[in-house]
Amino acid sequence: MKLSDINYVFPVPRDLVLPHIVYKYRVANELLFQSLVLNQVWLAKPESFNDPFEPESIFSGTPFSKALDRDVRESGVLCFCKSSENLPMWSYYGDGLRGIAIGYDVTVLLSTLEPAKRTQSECSPRWKYLFDLDYHDDGLREVDEHALLSNDQLTDAERKKMFATKSRAFLHEEECRIVIQPSSDVREDFKWQGYGLYHHAPQAIKEIILGELISPENEQVILKVLEGRNITIKKAVRDKQNFSIQIRSI
Repeated sequence: MKLSDINYVFPVPRDLVLPHIVYKYRVANELLFQSLVLNQVWLAKPESFNDPFEPESIFSGTPFSKALDRDVRESGVLCFCKSSENLPMWSYYGDGLRGIAIGYDVTVLLSTLEPAKRTQSECSPRWKYLFDLDYHDDGLREVDEHALLSNDQLTDAERKKMFATKSRAFLHEEECRIVIQPSSDVREDFKWQGYGLYHHAPQAIKEIILGELISPENEQVILKVLEGRNITIKKAVRDKQNFSIQIRSI
């Protein structure tokens, strides 16, 4: 399956080009082990991020603005890096090469991602968006609310302002992300948030890259958890000649 084959429940920008596999850097701990066993991921609430400009957006102040602001603030976001050799990401999120990077088939992940617990009122799939981040230093730009209704490339650009724009200070993160919006209905019996725990198909995980400095104990737990699964195991090692990371097969 290609990104272009995904149906209307998964609105993918028309000009989006991403690697087949994208990476989630993780600390090696019990939460990681459990997520690998149960094929789970956590979609975070934007205000929990370390970027103080998220989840801020500029709307025009119409009655529609309040609903759009809720769409952003109560969405669930799953961030990835487009590279497995990103030294800052190994340092920040991969516990200084003591953790791992999980390589996901982004198309399989997007098409099989489902909430671990649905509300009783849900009768249709949740809307899932996929973005390659836009980095610039021009500040937040006002969202054109009318363009959001056009369902074309203008809509893609406005959604990107809402969910996938950051300062160039974060350019080194090479980020792309999946976003799931909350319910459009705010009545308590029909309301849910986009953030929370989700399941995915086991085949969404294609690679596990072990950091060079991972403890032998954690490495053994991970290998045991993945035993019998069709997942490629690699190792990220330091290239001491030029301050870079190399990925090697093991």
